[in-house]
Amino acid sequence: MEEWLECAASPDYWRALCPELTIGGAQAAPALEVDDPLRTRLLGAMLEDGYFVLPSVVDPAPMAAMAAAVEHLSDASIPTSFLFVYDQPWQTSAWAGSILATILGADFRVVPGVWAWRVAGGERGWEPHREHGFERILPSGMPASLSLWIPITDATPANGCIYCLPAHADPLYTQHNDDVEVTEPQAVRALPAPAGSILGWNHALIHWGGCADLEPPGPRVSINLEYQRGDVAPFERPLLDPWSLPPFEHRLGLLGLQFEHYAGHFDPPPELLAMAAALRERFPID
Repeated sequence: MEEWLECAASPDYWRALCPELTIGGAQAAPALEVDDPLRTRLLGAMLEDGYFVLPSVVDPAPMAAMAAAVEHLSDASIPTSFLFVYDQPWQTSAWAGSILATILGADFRVVPGVWAWRVAGGERGWEPHREHGFERILPSGMPASLSLWIPITDATPANGCIYCLPAHADPLYTQHNDDVEVTEPQAVRALPAPAGSILGWNHALIHWGGCADLEPPGPRVSINLEYQRGDVAPFERPLLDPWSLPPFEHRLGLLGLQFEHYAGHFDPPPELLAMAAALRERFPID
């Protein structure tokens, strides 16, 4: 592992592994502007359903590049979330900047909660869960924090798209009960979405990743980032500026944190947790 960590500490190692992507580039521009009708739609969806889906927002070029990079990582037996070593996943904050500002306010911040998935034949996404619970819902019903989920390849029921129980159909939601129980299975919604879509949900919504067919048309590749309002106390640290890309070394330290942060969802092997601890020690972010 020490030898690999020495390689991983060099941007050139990652550039050679995934030449489709960049390290040390510039932040992107917003993928769309939120006009009054879209603003009304977004806010209404968050209050009523707890989530929104905006199909095919982001340009397909970075989606194709990230999809190719995930295959390179998979072929090299490197965890898929190392996609966040590169610039492109972090550009999500700018692509969705106007959406995030509409829901969370103009001073929104990036929470250190990022992940990337590759779900292939017979595999499944994470189990039904609420991201953090009702402590992150404001008295108004709007979120103090939320997740953005971006399908890098087309997400369909055949390859494990996201499913959720809408807030308005969840009896536990109105009680602010953090239990995870799908009490209304006929109200469950599948959320298929083409590559480059932007999906968002609050941190009290029950949601999960589906199970891919044994022979799906292709893997479901996706990324997730978490955000919070800037006018509430940090839920986690360090908070990041959405309009600038984290330095390379900071990304490695953040990834070490993620493998520990999400360990309850995927039962990481001891060697992966050891690598995460080594990354945190070598690239401190606190």
